[in-house]
Amino acid sequence: MAQRSAGPRLGDCRLPFASAFGACLALAVTSAWALDKWSYSDAAFDEALARGRPVLLQAHRLRPPGTSCPDQWQVVDALADRPDTANALVMLIDTERQPSPLRRFRISLDCTLVAFRDGHETGRRIGTIDPVEIRALFALAP
Repeated sequence: MAQRSAGPRLGDCRLPFASAFGACLALAVTSAWALDKWSYSDAAFDEALARGRPVLLQAHRLRPPGTSCPDQWQVVDALADRPDTANALVMLIDTERQPSPLRRFRISLDCTLVAFRDGHETGRRIGTIDPVEIRALFALAP
């Protein structure tokens, strides 16, 4: 009777895969925290404003294969990563799955950005991908 090889078996591959998956997940979580971009919730939004933190709402359709406005998404990410805008909290609203904040903030279109400071709306842009306009919203927020 033939003996099995002493080499790796199918079950032995789980640990390297799990380690690689864990490393990728850690990288993704670290990147998300660095941008300070959160999924919208009423409680988190109200708490951020109560603490005096500026908030930029970003309304998009978030289902795969991507967002409804990938160009705007990239500009906001780039600006959110800068030291002079790091204080602002960017909150994502999924326009297909979160109707409540859409009504609360009177958002009727994808690709809407709404800035808040000291509990009040300070600016709104719809569909812009112009970094200067989006930067102005961050300037209104922080």
